[in-house]
Amino acid sequence: MTPLQLAHIAGVLAERGRSFRPRLVKGFRDADGNIKSIPPIEEKPVTGISDADWTTVIDAMVHTTHCTPYCGTAWVAFKGAAYDAGGKTGTVQVYTVAQNAKYNAKSVPETLRDHAWFIAFAPAEAPKIAVAVLVENAGFGSSNAAPIARKVMDTYLLRHDTPKEAAQNAPPQSDTGD
Repeated sequence: MTPLQLAHIAGVLAERGRSFRPRLVKGFRDADGNIKSIPPIEEKPVTGISDADWTTVIDAMVHTTHCTPYCGTAWVAFKGAAYDAGGKTGTVQVYTVAQNAKYNAKSVPETLRDHAWFIAFAPAEAPKIAVAVLVENAGFGSSNAAPIARKVMDTYLLRHDTPKEAAQNAPPQSDTGD
């Protein structure tokens, strides 16, 4: 599964089954300086899933980025965000550990360490962006991929005017020592 495929899945989840062809740009500036929008292309929707099931999945993803009543795995990365986001953290095993052995990242060559994944969409109530972040050989998605997704979504949704504003609203850094 590629990051683009996972970002697309996050978007389909956020839109309760509506599917739009993934794109990297939504417009361009022509030779005269005019901005030309590229309209989204809607594809065949996902069917056969009840409204209650969509709500369950979306609510679970939103709770991943919050700390009420329980702390979701990505709540630290989204603490203080100006919008609600939904997300799913992931850790992908690069190689197989023997049946009774324990995984210890420090004893494994870096190229064999777990990958960190995070998919997300925001704002949760009216999605405008879906992202997928893969950080190879970085470990946990919550501490390594989710903060990157937060920075991308902050930049897209909040459109900071200056680097200073962006730095002031940046997500907190992980203190796990990863």
